[in-house]
Amino acid sequence: MKFPTSSKADIFASGQTKLQTVPLYTDAATLHKLISNGLTSLGLDLSLRRGQGYDGAAAMAGRLSGVQARFKETYPTMLYLHCAGHHLNLVAQDVLGSDMKTINDIETVLLNRTLGSDGNSAFDKVTAIYCNDVDSNMLCMELRSFIQQKQISVSTMPQLHSLFNKNETIPPMLPNMAELLRIYLSLPCTTCEAERSFSALRRLKTYLRSSMTQQRLNHVLVLNVYQKEASKIPLEPLMNDWIERDTVRRNTFAKQ
Repeated sequence: MKFPTSSKADIFASGQTKLQTVPLYTDAATLHKLISNGLTSLGLDLSLRRGQGYDGAAAMAGRLSGVQARFKETYPTMLYLHCAGHHLNLVAQDVLGSDMKTINDIETVLLNRTLGSDGNSAFDKVTAIYCNDVDSNMLCMELRSFIQQKQISVSTMPQLHSLFNKNETIPPMLPNMAELLRIYLSLPCTTCEAERSFSALRRLKTYLRSSMTQQRLNHVLVLNVYQKEASKIPLEPLMNDWIERDTVRRNTFAKQ
């Protein structure tokens, strides 16, 4: 999962986290249910999600009944973006679909400040999709005000991100532009990080560990993926807790 952090040090930074592994099921309906239950168990409101990213597997990316289509049926603003790491392999076959065009429309609105009103402009399309997130009239006023600031020169999304992040007075003055920028930053651009976690399974669950339970596999995978964080955990309290849970261990390892 990718999300904009609320850290004061970097209002528009992107944070990431991962879900635990689950038993292997390949049909879209089961995967959709597993993902939904996993997010709900973490206390996350699915209606606030604004993007989803997977590889090109039919069960995940299918336009009619794939996982992404099932989520979009309930939450239209949950745009699907194909993993950027697979673009060359697909030769842009599905990359320039409607959802990717929406991302380009957001860039057009924020960078070019296009304010057309013919129903087909980037501004109209973006405000129609995110009508519950931004006020179209206020966004139009903010964009016009932003254009008038001749001393501000922004031509790329990284420059716009840096401007809003370094100037704490700008987001409160341009709340709708700030919200649209947060949505843009929260959209997943690649699934490579999650796939590296999947690759770790091949090294962790070998034939010597074939009897490992799902719960133990989850724990081992988390420790492997977050090795840097795990190395900072003090081991002595954990060892003492493990010893105290069993009489044999207490008799064997407890201090005399």
